Amino acid sequence: MTKTSEIASIKKEEGSLLATQPVCLTINELSFSYFGQMGSTLLDNISLKIYKNEFFTLLGPSGCGKTTLLRLIAGFQQQISGQILLGSQSLTEKPPFQRPVNTVFQNYALFPHLTVAQNVAFGLEMKKFSATAIKTTVSDMLSLVKLKSEAHHYPRELSGGQQQRAALARALAARPELLLLDEPLSALDLKLRKEMQRELKRLQHETGITFLFVTHNQDEALSMSDRIGVMVDGQIQQIGTPAEIYNRPVNRCVAEFIGDINFLDGVAGQGHVTLAGGHSLPVQTNQDGFVTLAFRPEHATLNQQSGLFSGRLKEILYFGTSTVYYVECEGQPLIRVRSQNIAEGHAPFVIGEKVYVQIPRHAFRVLMP
Repeated sequence: MTKTSEIASIKKEEGSLLATQPVCLTINELSFSYFGQMGSTLLDNISLKIYKNEFFTLLGPSGCGKTTLLRLIAGFQQQISGQILLGSQSLTEKPPFQRPVNTVFQNYALFPHLTVAQNVAFGLEMKKFSATAIKTTVSDMLSLVKLKSEAHHYPRELSGGQQQRAALARALAARPELLLLDEPLSALDLKLRKEMQRELKRLQHETGITFLFVTHNQDEALSMSDRIGVMVDGQIQQIGTPAEIYNRPVNRCVAEFIGDINFLDGVAGQGHVTLAGGHSLPVQTNQDGFVTLAFRPEHATLNQQSGLFSGRLKEILYFGTSTVYYVECEGQPLIRVRSQNIAEGHAPFVIGEKVYVQIPRHAFRVLMP
């Protein structure tokens, strides 16, 4: 299957699953440059649909344009071309305060001189809600984010996780149609970040508000999202469910960014791919010529008897739940094999010994260069 037909197939699959859901956000052919038409393009002709009550994540490396796209949706910056629609309403010319969109920033941006309750109430007061409505909403939001006992604390008296939940409560209080989250977990330690991933998904589910989450962290994207858009160099390379993105990347840059992966370059022809060093693998592809075979380290296994490749064990990295083995095979790049650690004990392999790498045929993914 060619790259173009493969992308079309994935989009068709997405459409069949989501076509019945109402659209929350539509982005049509959006482009942006810091110096207008004369500047170098940071976002290049982006088109995207996000559905109501969806947790959608923009995932990509630093500098790829994720936060810029978020700022364009919020109205903090102006595109040079393209259109942004919330439902059927055009946001293109509207200033930020007229857009039914709220943002949770990376640094939370809580007002230090206001208590948690006052921070949550602030936006409601600006929108002229009644005192009764404000009191009820603040109480509901603090219950939702489990901060009721901290209502009269100031931000400096809160932990990082509590500050993040306070910022979420403030953003959710006015019931925006779309909530934008700009890497809000990046300042938290690993354990707290894992806890907040579950909390964010819970909040999104309980409120029914559409979340557009920006991150460079693959674990966050894979664990929380309904769908993911992978951005590289100002373009969305692929949109799909976490399983689609992980198991069926459409090109090398997506495969390289999502999880750990091995690449083997070769030449395809007559139902085989011939690798450097002469290995011929029975991998089906409709494309003849230069290709890249990709496979995940967890799909390969090591043994001391036989396998697709043989080589010397160069390095062993222990990660607690798993161990990664680096195997040096003649004519190939270092091959990584990830093995689940089942029980405590000595590693079955030692650095320097000869080992064999076994890879099932179905584990290979053929990518065009």
